Parts: sequence; C-alpha cells; structure tokens
Amino acid sequence: MMKLRNKLYVLTLAALLLNLLAACHATDPAEITDGPGDASDKPSQSQTLSGPEGPDVSEEPSLEPTPEPDLWDPEHRLEISFTPAKGLELPVSGATGYATVKLPLWEERPQEEEGKLATIYAPPEPIPEPAPEPSVEPSVEPAPEPPAETIPVPEPPADITPAPEEGQEAPGLAVDGSGAQAEASEPGTEGDAPPAETGQEEPLVTVKPPAEITAEPSPEPSPEPTAEPTPEPTPEPTPEPDPMEGALKVLEPGTAFTILRESGDWWQVRTRGGETGWVEHRYCLINLPDVVPSIVYNATNAYSSAFVSSGKTIPNITGKALYHGKEDNPRLGYKEFMMPVLYAMAKNVAQAQQNALAEGNTIVLYEGYRPYTAQMAVVRNLSALANKDSEVKAGISTAPWNISWFIATGSSNHQEGYAMDVSLAKVIRAHVGKIGGYDVVQVDEYQEYDMPTDIHELSMAAATYTRPVAIFSTTAWRYAEMAPAMAANEPAKALQRYCTQAKLTPLASEWWHFNDLAAYYQIKSYHGAGNFEITTCLSVAP
Repeated sequence: MMKLRNKLYVLTLAALLLNLLAACHATDPAEITDGPGDASDKPSQSQTLSGPEGPDVSEEPSLEPTPEPDLWDPEHRLEISFTPAKGLELPVSGATGYATVKLPLWEERPQEEEGKLATIYAPPEPIPEPAPEPSVEPSVEPAPEPPAETIPVPEPPADITPAPEEGQEAPGLAVDGSGAQAEASEPGTEGDAPPAETGQEEPLVTVKPPAEITAEPSPEPSPEPTAEPTPEPTPEPTPEPDPMEGALKVLEPGTAFTILRESGDWWQVRTRGGETGWVEHRYCLINLPDVVPSIVYNATNAYSSAFVSSGKTIPNITGKALYHGKEDNPRLGYKEFMMPVLYAMAKNVAQAQQNALAEGNTIVLYEGYRPYTAQMAVVRNLSALANKDSEVKAGISTAPWNISWFIATGSSNHQEGYAMDVSLAKVIRAHVGKIGGYDVVQVDEYQEYDMPTDIHELSMAAATYTRPVAIFSTTAWRYAEMAPAMAANEPAKALQRYCTQAKLTPLASEWWHFNDLAAYYQIKSYHGAGNFEITTCLSVAP
C-alpha cells in the first residue's frame, strides 16, 4: 500500500513538473516546426492561429510590397527594326499647308529673287552671340517687395467674336465678362485752367542812364521789305511697289491648301477653290501629322483644356474647348488633330522625334499653333483668377517672374508658328506601317512619364530654370541653373536633350515649351499675328 502511494506521489509530482516546464517555455506560432509529416498542415502567413481566448493578437511581420520597376529605363529600346528618318518622315507633297500672312499666289514659279516677300521684308541677320563664361552670381539681398498690385485684366480685342452656342460645329471660346470697357476722359477735355493769381504786383524794372550822355544817334532807316520767294512745289513721293501686284490671288492668313510639290524656296499648292500656283513656304505652316506621323498628338486645348495655375482650375478655360482642332485626315486614313507649325520648324521637330524613338520614347505634342483669341481668353481669365486668389497670384508674379512668362499678354510665338508644347512617353508597343508607300513608325501603346508638373501648369512650379533666361538667345539657357524639380526628373531632361540636339531652344518658365529661333529670324520682319483658326484639312496620300 505504501509503495502504491509513493508511485502515485511520484507520478503527480512528475505531472506538476511537466506543466511547470511547459508554462516557462510557451512556443511562439512562428517557431512551430513541422516534423517529417504532411507539409500541408503548416499554417500559411494568411492564416491566423487561435487559442481559447480568440485570435492571437501578436503581429506578424508585414511584407513590403514589391516595388514596380521604374518607368524610366535608359536602356529601353523599341522592339522593332526601323531605319531612322533623315528629315521629315513623309514628303511634303500631299500635306496640308496654311498661310500665316497675306501671301501672293503666283501663277508661274518666280525666278531668282522675283516675287519674294523675303526680299522685300528682309529680316536682319542675327548677331552671333559670344559664349559667356559660366560664373557664380554673387548673392544679392532681395529687395523689399512692393505693395501688392492688381494684375490688369485685358479687355478682349474688338474682333473677338463671342463663343458659339453649344452644339455648333466649330466650338469657340468660352470667355467670361461682358467685354464692356469704362470710357476714360480724353486728356485736355476739361479745358486748361487760367494761371493762379498771386495778389502781388509785378516788380518795376528801372534802367539807369549811362554815366556820360553822348549825342543821340540818328535813327537808322528801316530796311526795305523783300518779296517772299515762291515756294518750290514738293514732289509727290514715289509710291512703293505693291509686292502682291500681278499675283493670281492673294491668300488671306489661315487659308488652307494642299502642297503639290516643293522647288527651292517655293511650294506649288492647290487651294480649296481649285486655284493652283506658287507660294513662298517660309511664311507657311505645315500640318505636322502629315509629315511626322510617328508623334503622339493630343491637342487638349481643342477639346478639354489642361490649363491650370498652382493646380487650380481657371474659370472658363480649364476643361473647355478653346478652338476647333480635329478632322478626318485622308492622307493618314483616320481622324487626327491638326497641329501646324512653320515649315522650317517642322524639320527640327522631326529630328527631335527621331532622337526620342532611338531611345524607345516618343514625343507627345500638345500644341503648336494657337489662335490669338484662345491666347487672350487664357490671359483674361487667369488675370481675373489671380486678382481673387493670392496663391495663384504669387505663383505667376513672384519676382523674378511675372505673368507674361507663363502666358504672353499679347501675340505670342505660338501665333507666329515657331513654338510647341510637348511631353515625353515610353513606347510600350509600336510597329512599322505604310502611308502612301512609305514606311513609318506608328506607336500603338505608350505611357507618359511623370514630369516636373502636369502639362500646362501656369506657375513657377513648372519653371525649367531658377530664373528667367533671354528668350531670343540660342545659348543663354546652357548657362542657367535648372530648377530643382527639373534637375531631379530624368524624362524631362531627356526631352530637353532630344529637342536641343534638334536646334530647338527651351523656355525658362515652362519645361514643356520649345522655340525654333532660326525659323523666327526668317520671318521676323513680316510675320502673322494668329488672327485665324485652323478648321480645314486638305491632306492627300503622298
């Protein structure tokens, strides 16, 4: 009996010791190991281990999501074989052109300098710029800010017509305000006030006689009046010769035509009315999709404007169609935006696109030519917004910037045809297609890169450089300091490289804007003001 009791005591004690040991070494779920049994019994990370008191509240280590590969890849290339185009991708024959100024249409091709507007309106030769040495500018204490000024809101010009009603074929401009202008008094209309009376008598002037009085001199006889000579008749000035005299027709700015062929400085063209003749092509726009079809075209201002300022909607502008912009293009076989620039500029844009394609990218072109009415609508509505919103005002007027750096307050380079607004995209999928028997790269799928800001952000957030740079200098930008957002953005720097290697000049205030200054100097003395809208596509297969 005693032995039985001792055995029970020992067993009880052993059981207590085992429980105690188990309590001192509780096992974490993560430390549970499987034996050689079924591996499917192993809890997955998505499963929750539960005890008598409910789910285990101990946190499992969180897994960081696998980062997506960076869209920007300097090693990316197109997965197609193509020969880069030298010059335009398609010939000019069959493309749509537009007159930018009053342009004579000559029945026969003029010889040598005969009939050339470039001879009559000869632009001055650009003065070559010496390359400045980069230097560190001394720090200057900022001048005290002047009191806040109201940004003037320009009145619409007299020739601006109100926006057509919704549903009309050509959407126009949505412009705020009545357009009424307060009349100011003409200077001098109130009349001139008489001089104020002082109440003081004028001082008398006394003359002292000379010390010695001599004999009075005899009065001299008054001279005989001479007859006035008969004036010679002024010869009539010889009238300047009319540069349009003898022309088959004078094309008004904005007139569309089909380009038949090119010969030297001339295009043979056919108008919509059927007239055939010759025009001087330096004063003409050409529809870019007709000659550089590989570019991705997205004229947002033609259907839903992307203009904002400091990220804020501009009333009557953002999301509105500012002009007509898309038509069926028989040359391409599909509906496409009409995106004209000066013919001289088109060749450099084509080179910029070839630079991009060589690295697996494509230019996305948002705007070339912009009508003057659209320009001024943006100016008026942005100015009105800035006068109500201090953040917007600061974004466009904080020194050294002012509103004209973000939207010209008069006729701009977009109206003259030597400017473009572009972004950059990665080509995901492309193929080599045929247009009129010519091989061209056609982008099927692309993805735009994140740039310093969204396109058409009108504020200093979109600035390319930290301060303004001379607009008409082809070299000053090389010595300017990049804005931080620009310097940190590889796609934006690549876009600038593609364009500047093609002889295009960046704008200091907008990372997306590039000018062709060589094209500008060709038309400097006789250029258009953009008082027309592009509504017609007359393209045919090359």
